Amino acid sequence: MERRDTKDFNDAKHSRGEWDTKVVAVRSKVLRFCAGFLSQKRRGVDDLAALSSRDAAGLVLDAGAGTGAYSVWFASRRACRVISVDISCAALQKAQGSALSLGLAQSISAVCADLHALPFREPNFCAAFSVDTLGHVADVNKVLDELLRCVASGAPLFLHSECGDYRKRWPDRMLMHRLGADLAAQQDGHDALRDARDLFMLYSRRFKIVSFVNPAGYLGWFLGYPEKYRPAFVAAGLTGVARFLSLCAALKKTPVLGVIMRFVNASSNHLENYFGLTGGGSCFAHVKKPT
Repeated sequence: MERRDTKDFNDAKHSRGEWDTKVVAVRSKVLRFCAGFLSQKRRGVDDLAALSSRDAAGLVLDAGAGTGAYSVWFASRRACRVISVDISCAALQKAQGSALSLGLAQSISAVCADLHALPFREPNFCAAFSVDTLGHVADVNKVLDELLRCVASGAPLFLHSECGDYRKRWPDRMLMHRLGADLAAQQDGHDALRDARDLFMLYSRRFKIVSFVNPAGYLGWFLGYPEKYRPAFVAAGLTGVARFLSLCAALKKTPVLGVIMRFVNASSNHLENYFGLTGGGSCFAHVKKPT
């Protein structure tokens, strides 16, 4: 099987636009709050920006930057220099173009490198974040060791990782039983997902845990990611559900209904966090390097 953390695999995904999170620079507190409600990833990066050093000369690490959506999100909130690191040159080229068009070229620098061996000798980063990345790497332990090595003492980090807890419930457990594999995860490059409990242990061995949540995501399969689940239902022969997901995917692209679907999905995630319901496919953690 092709390794999913290779440069060629990542370049191909980004070239086809499959991993291109929307790049926006928003400075309005109201709009950032709304975006943070809809996306816990953006909210996590925004909270990190509020906590990090206010020194304009401070260096911030975006580990697994992709096309730079979260580098731009951070830099539009905090005066700093974000170092965007990714193994895909194709992604970083898009990231540089976006930063230039948004007037943030002086605040964001791209570095093409493997997260397993970051090219930084000193722990000079005052903050770091990683979004949509740790579920793709070959060795999570090594990447976390590199993050620990590169950030300064007491530096805050925001870590979002894909995890495999969702496989224990419907519809994923049923699909895996029928297909003998997690088709959606394989297509997206998630070949070595860990459970949330394992990730918590890996983080706690290196960092001080400030917060750690793993929302259950009960509605995510049709409100959040219908386009990813549809091929799995087709392969499983469940054409009725596949048609329903095709409709959900089409509605998700519309201006009004798409926002409503995202709002309902996000609201369910917040309620899950409030009531302590866990077991979804994402973990959100705020941590600090020990002093």
